[in-house]
Order: sequence, then structure tokens, then C-alpha cells
Amino acid sequence: MRFGAPASVSHRQCCTRDWKSFINGYGRYDFDWPDVIAGGSSLDYGLQKHRSPRRLLFPARRARETRRAQAIEDIEVIYYDSDEVNDSSDETTWLKQVCGSLKRNDPTVDRLDIDADKSSLCDDDIMAIYDALVQNHVLSNINFRNIKLKMDATLNLAPILQNSQSLQLLHIEESGTKEQIAVAMALSLSSISSIRILSLRGNHIDYKSAEALGLMLKSNVSLSELRFCHNRIDVKGILYIAEGLENNSNLRILDLSENGLNDEAVTKLMESISCNKSLKFLCLDFNDFGYDGIRSIASMIKNTHCLKEFHLFGNRINESGAELLAEALCHNSSLNSLILSYNQIGDVGAVAFARALTLNSSLTKIWFPSNGIGNNGLQTFGRLLPKMMGLEQLCVGDLFDNFAAQELLEGLKSNTRLSVLYIESPVSENNLIEDELDFYIRLNKSGRSLLQTPNAPISLWAEALGRANSNVSKTGTPDALFQMLRQKPDLFDFVR
Repeated sequence: MRFGAPASVSHRQCCTRDWKSFINGYGRYDFDWPDVIAGGSSLDYGLQKHRSPRRLLFPARRARETRRAQAIEDIEVIYYDSDEVNDSSDETTWLKQVCGSLKRNDPTVDRLDIDADKSSLCDDDIMAIYDALVQNHVLSNINFRNIKLKMDATLNLAPILQNSQSLQLLHIEESGTKEQIAVAMALSLSSISSIRILSLRGNHIDYKSAEALGLMLKSNVSLSELRFCHNRIDVKGILYIAEGLENNSNLRILDLSENGLNDEAVTKLMESISCNKSLKFLCLDFNDFGYDGIRSIASMIKNTHCLKEFHLFGNRINESGAELLAEALCHNSSLNSLILSYNQIGDVGAVAFARALTLNSSLTKIWFPSNGIGNNGLQTFGRLLPKMMGLEQLCVGDLFDNFAAQELLEGLKSNTRLSVLYIESPVSENNLIEDELDFYIRLNKSGRSLLQTPNAPISLWAEALGRANSNVSKTGTPDALFQMLRQKPDLFDFVR
């Protein structure tokens, strides 16, 4: 069960946000939405525009919406009872219900979500909730959004977080304070804290806050995910965080998107990440670094042996920067995913990455839509596709005409690894190319590589034929299965 704060105004909406999905670049940073698959195919043509988080209009009854929310996996729902809560007496009732459940350690209440205007909850209300939290031993998630926490309230939250043995996630967003929140959170996260995920978004973290967070990174052994989105951290603040990262061996996920990081800040950060042995995911979307920052990123890519996923969405990376990153990939064997959407790499950058992927076999996913790439870049990518031994997911953006599409198709015929291809708009004028691209993608997803594997185990063939039978065409024809049987007739023994 999840508790959400009542709205102080009517006709509000229920906002959804999936925190886990930010790891995959879900929603605003990436296009990997489950509802964009066109016709059940792995070749996606509807992926044209930036996707914003879904919104659900909020009906009247909380119980009904609670049941509905529980059916949406991994989606945190912030409740606004606009039809039921319209006066102070209802707010008081809601507050008593929340505090009572927390004090009773109600096992069905494991998440507390409060999203309201800054004036909707007073300090006394917040302190009442904190008093209840002191007695609670089952709550796992706390999410505060748009609540102005003053110094007294923030300092009273710190010991609660420090002593909690059940709390796993703390998210504080747009709370309107400066260093108070970050300092209190950092000081509270001692080595015995149970918190695994800390998210401070839009809280104006200054260098004093960053210093406390850096100290926390040095000593905390439980925190695995840290998100500092939209905080405008300056160079001095990044120095403290970078120093903490050098001495941290537990953090797996770091998100520093929308912080206005310049070349100097990114350089210091990359030096620390090069020394870090635990970080798996790094997001630097929407920052302000230039060529020197890209050069330090390229150096980090060459030296890191643990980073798996890297997001560089919307950083105005140009052709020269793309060439630096591509050259670095030739010396990297750990990175699996690289997101470069909404930059300026152009044809030169696309060609550089295509050549790098003929040498790099660890990168399985690369996305570069909306990068000013024309036919030359995409045709080169298609020609080199047969030599790419690791690539499994590719988002190319627009295919400007049939020449680029045809080149990708010809390359795909000799590539058995690529199983997901995202295109922002349909291949124009020629549906036959579209259908063939879809066919080879489905064939690869079924396991076409087994046809080139001598003495493949029988169990693998059985699984591949089952997948091929499921990966049918838009008309329902199991053409992938027919193709595998034509190329290896002795497989008929498995389907009789």
C-alpha cells in the first residue's frame, strides 16, 4: 500500500514515474518504451518524438485507484484525491490515517509518497509524520516532492534515516531549500544506514552540500544508487563528489544529468571514475561541457574496466567529439550501452562509430537519433554491419531515402547479431524494404546465428525453432521458421 498526500487544490492529475527505468534511459532520456513496438515486431517505426512520462487522470475513489496502481508494475503513483479532499478537516483525517499506520507498523504500508504545493503541508504536519516514522520499522520508500522542508524539519529527519533498518529509497525533489537537505542527508547516511537509493533532484546543491555528500561517499557502504539531477552543481562541488567516488567501492549508479557541468567539472569527474572499480551506470545528459570535456570522457572510456552503460543525451557533441569517443571504444571491452541521442555527430561521427564497432565486440547497444546524420553516414554503417560482431540494438534516427535503407538491409543480410532496430520514421516509398528489414530482424531474434554454428546443441535448436515460430510477420506467417527450415532441412525432425 502506498500513502500519498492530498491535494490542496482541485482537478489535479496523478503523475507516474518509474525510478528503476531511468537506469535504461526510459522515458525522457531514451526511447525504450514497451508500447512503441510496432505490430509486435522488433523493427520499430513509430519512435519519432521525445516521450514524456505518462499521466493518469485521477478518479474519485482512492481504493479503486490503489488497486489500479498495484497493477502497474514498477510505477510509483502519487495520489491526489481532488474530489474527496477539499478542506482542512479532510487533510487532518488523511494525516491521522498516515501517522496511525506508520506507528502501527502496518505491513501493507511500505511506501510514503507526498507530492503537494509548498504550502499544502505545514511544519507541524511534517513533524507529526517524522514522529510516526521514529516508531516505524517496515517502510521501505519515502518520496517527497514539492514540499518545503525547513532546517528544523530536515535535521529531525536525519536521525530517523540514520537509524532506520528498513528504508531502502529516499527521494527528495524540488523542495526549495539550499544546502540543508543535502547536508542532512549526507550526515545521516552512516555506514550502518539501510538506504540503498538516494535521489536529490532540483534541490540547489551547493559546494557545502557537495562536500558533505563527498564525505558520505567515502564512508557509506550501503548506498548503491545516487541521483543528483537538476541541481546545478558547480566545479567546487564536483571536486568533493569526485574525491568521494575515488574512495567508494559500492556505488553502482550515478546520475548527474542537468547540472550544467562544464569542461573542468567533467574532467575532474572522469579522473575519479577512471579509478572507481564499482560504477556500472553513468548519466551525464544535458550538461554544458565542450571538446575538453569530451576528451576527458574518451580517456575514461579507454581506462575503465567496469562501466557498462553511459548516457550522453543532449550535450551538443559534434563530429570531432564523436571521433574521440569512437576511437576510445576501440580500446574498451566493458561498455555495453552508449546513448548519444540529440547531439551533432553528423555523417563523420556515424562513420567513426561504424568503424569502431568493427573492432569493439562488447558494445551491444548504440543509439544516435537526431544527430544530423544523412545518407553517407547510414550507408557506411550498413556496409560495415556484417563486420560488427557485438552490436544487438541500433537506433539510427531517420532513414532519409531508400539508398540508406537498402544499404542497411544488405548489411543486415550478413549480420546475425542485430535483433533490435529502431527507426524514427517509416522507410519512405518502398514497403518491400521495410518488410525485408523486419524479416531479417525477426530471423536474428529467433537465433539465425545457430545456422553458422557447427554441431550446435539440440536444446538450442529446439529453443530457436520455438522463437522462430513465435516471431511471425505482420500477416501472421511464420516466415522466420520457414527460412530456418529451408536452410537446414534436417531441422524437420524437431517439428514433426
